[in-house]
Amino acid sequence: MSDFWDKLIKDAGEKSIEEFCDKASSEIKLTNSEIELMIPQEVDKKKFAELMRVVKSTALNNTEKAKQIREVTGFAEIAVNLIEKLA
Repeated sequence: MSDFWDKLIKDAGEKSIEEFCDKASSEIKLTNSEIELMIPQEVDKKKFAELMRVVKSTALNNTEKAKQIREVTGFAEIAVNLIEKLA
Protein backbone atom coordinates (compact mmCIF):
# COMPACT_ATOMS: atom_id res chain seq x y z
CA MET A 1 0.00 0.00 0.00
CA SER A 2 2.68 2.48 0.96
CA ASP A 3 4.47 1.99 -2.37
CA PHE A 4 1.35 3.13 -4.22
CA TRP A 5 1.07 6.35 -2.22
CA ASP A 6 4.84 6.95 -2.28
CA LYS A 7 4.81 6.76 -6.08
CA LEU A 8 1.72 8.97 -6.33
CA ILE A 9 3.35 11.55 -4.04
CA LYS A 10 6.52 11.49 -6.13
CA ASP A 11 4.61 11.90 -9.40
CA ALA A 12 1.93 14.32 -8.13
CA GLY A 13 3.56 17.44 -9.54
CA GLU A 14 3.79 15.92 -13.00
CA LYS A 15 0.18 14.72 -13.20
CA SER A 16 -2.83 16.79 -14.16
CA ILE A 17 -5.57 17.00 -11.52
CA GLU A 18 -7.63 14.57 -13.60
CA GLU A 19 -4.81 12.01 -13.79
CA PHE A 20 -4.09 12.40 -10.10
CA CYS A 21 -7.75 11.96 -9.10
CA ASP A 22 -8.12 8.94 -11.36
CA LYS A 23 -5.13 7.25 -9.72
CA ALA A 24 -6.16 8.16 -6.17
CA SER A 25 -9.78 7.07 -6.65
CA SER A 26 -8.58 3.59 -7.59
CA GLU A 27 -7.34 3.15 -4.00
CA ILE A 28 -10.01 4.96 -1.98
CA LYS A 29 -13.79 4.89 -2.11
CA LEU A 30 -14.25 8.34 -3.59
CA THR A 31 -14.93 9.45 -7.14
CA ASN A 32 -12.57 11.64 -9.12
CA SER A 33 -14.85 14.66 -8.70
CA GLU A 34 -15.17 14.09 -4.94
CA ILE A 35 -11.37 14.00 -4.60
CA GLU A 36 -11.00 17.14 -6.71
CA LEU A 37 -13.52 18.99 -4.51
CA MET A 38 -11.63 18.00 -1.35
CA ILE A 39 -8.31 19.46 -2.43
CA PRO A 40 -8.37 23.19 -1.62
CA GLN A 41 -6.84 25.42 -4.28
CA GLU A 42 -3.92 26.37 -2.04
CA VAL A 43 -3.10 22.73 -1.20
CA ASP A 44 -1.38 20.67 -3.83
CA LYS A 45 -2.07 17.09 -4.89
CA LYS A 46 1.08 15.91 -3.14
CA LYS A 47 -0.37 16.92 0.25
CA PHE A 48 -3.55 14.95 -0.45
CA ALA A 49 -1.51 11.85 -1.35
CA GLU A 50 0.64 12.28 1.78
CA LEU A 51 -2.50 12.50 3.91
CA MET A 52 -3.96 9.38 2.33
CA ARG A 53 -0.68 7.52 2.89
CA VAL A 54 -0.95 8.34 6.61
CA VAL A 55 -4.67 7.48 6.79
CA LYS A 56 -4.27 4.16 4.95
CA SER A 57 -1.08 3.13 6.80
CA THR A 58 -1.32 -0.16 8.64
CA ALA A 59 1.96 0.56 10.43
CA LEU A 60 0.50 3.48 12.44
CA ASN A 61 -2.11 3.35 15.18
CA ASN A 62 -4.85 6.02 15.30
CA THR A 63 -2.96 8.18 17.80
CA GLU A 64 0.15 8.21 15.60
CA LYS A 65 -1.96 9.02 12.54
CA ALA A 66 -3.66 11.92 14.34
CA LYS A 67 -0.29 13.28 15.46
CA GLN A 68 1.13 13.19 11.93
CA ILE A 69 -1.98 14.83 10.49
CA ARG A 70 -1.78 17.67 13.05
CA GLU A 71 1.91 18.30 12.35
CA VAL A 72 1.76 18.76 8.59
CA THR A 73 0.61 22.07 7.14
CA GLY A 74 -2.28 21.63 4.74
CA PHE A 75 -3.47 18.28 6.11
CA ALA A 76 -6.13 19.81 8.34
CA GLU A 77 -7.98 21.49 5.46
CA ILE A 78 -8.03 18.28 3.43
CA ALA A 79 -8.94 16.16 6.47
CA VAL A 80 -11.96 18.36 7.23
CA ASN A 81 -13.16 18.05 3.62
CA LEU A 82 -12.56 14.28 3.73
CA ILE A 83 -14.44 13.84 7.00
CA GLU A 84 -17.39 15.90 5.71
CA LYS A 85 -17.52 13.80 2.54
CA LEU A 86 -17.30 10.46 4.34
CA ALA A 87 -19.72 11.34 7.18
